[in-house]
Amino acid sequence: AAADCLSTAGRCLVMDMICPDVKTLFNAHRRLLIRLDRGEYCRSAAQLESLLQNKFRRVRAEVFYLKPFFIPFWEMRLYVCEKND
Repeated sequence: AAADCLSTAGRCLVMDMICPDVKTLFNAHRRLLIRLDRGEYCRSAAQLESLLQNKFRRVRAEVFYLKPFFIPFWEMRLYVCEKND
């Protein structure tokens, strides 16, 4: 695991697509694209944060959207994590 490779003061960046928590017609295209890209492993923000908190102390999460043609297709999260000691 990444946490095992870090020094005591080490940091790890984790970036991933976020699966919408609620299924709506508005986000149907996002859910379809994520399923095509990730299959069964796409996680909600809460699921991803839970996994990260088991190994890291989360410092900051930045949310941004990939918007081809000005349409928000993917919600992305960038986490800056520090090793738990």
